[in-house]
Amino acid sequence: MKVKPNFLTTLRIILTPFIIVFLILGWKIPAFIIFAFIIFTCAVITDFLDGWFAKHFNRKTDLGVLLDPIADKILTLGLLFTLFFLNFYSAALNLASSLFFGLLVILTLRESIITIYRIFDYCNYCDINKKLKFSLEPNWQGKAKTVFLILTVSSFILKINSAGFFFFITAVIMAYFSLIKHFLKDSFGLDK
Repeated sequence: MKVKPNFLTTLRIILTPFIIVFLILGWKIPAFIIFAFIIFTCAVITDFLDGWFAKHFNRKTDLGVLLDPIADKILTLGLLFTLFFLNFYSAALNLASSLFFGLLVILTLRESIITIYRIFDYCNYCDINKKLKFSLEPNWQGKAKTVFLILTVSSFILKINSAGFFFFITAVIMAYFSLIKHFLKDSFGLDK
């Protein structure tokens, strides 16, 4: 059996709207929250498996290198926006809703910058040499950001808000460390 990592990445994107629907339904019927969490867990597993299969079975593709981080962003940002509107959006702003919204805006800005940069990087290298070599390789801070975002979403789905905020703040900090490291490496050739 040949496992296609890009199929797993695409599956993660396809699962996202189903998780969102179950979260919305769970607002009125709490049992649906369990379904949302189970599907989210499956989506997270596809994130691990696509990278593992690509690396261990030499199935890495140019499309996968571009699509995997985009799938992560669709999953995490899609769910964070949904969780914000379900749990924190109200006519009266309070500290929790303001903090969640502020973190969400800051994270979305970073994710937009890095995604646009990746797309330009992809287009630039495809035009020049038909063989893709990204200059924007993942770093450990970006991987840590993803782990903390998974913990953030899990905590808010399970309504463990204090842990969710801790993980969210940590994820945003790691996201910006990752962004700074990418730009230092690309602009000045600094790897450390």
